[in-house]
Amino acid sequence: MDVVVLGHVKHGSVLIQIKTTSTGILDSEQAIQELEGGRIFYEQGLGVKFSKMLLHTNVTNFSKRTARAAKLYKTDTLGANWVSSALKKNPLSLGDIISRNGSRTSISVR
Repeated sequence: MDVVVLGHVKHGSVLIQIKTTSTGILDSEQAIQELEGGRIFYEQGLGVKFSKMLLHTNVTNFSKRTARAAKLYKTDTLGANWVSSALKKNPLSLGDIISRNGSRTSISVR
């Protein structure tokens, strides 16, 4: 699991998996399966229900099997077009990224 968001103002608790590839299409359900496994792990460990699961990637297309798995596990797939649009709306500098990275928190689940 790449990002665990607890108590987002708009979306509640969210799990985010990030995948990159050089092929231009994500053709695998592995990322979706990792999200589902993470959802079970974190819900049991933290006692929190996740209202949203997101797969972020640098591709512009998703294969049919990836789309089927995303639909089955209620996962939103967000590719390069979404990232580009979000960065236009909310520009980030390298300084922004560095300062936010310094405030990240790690959690351990027992």
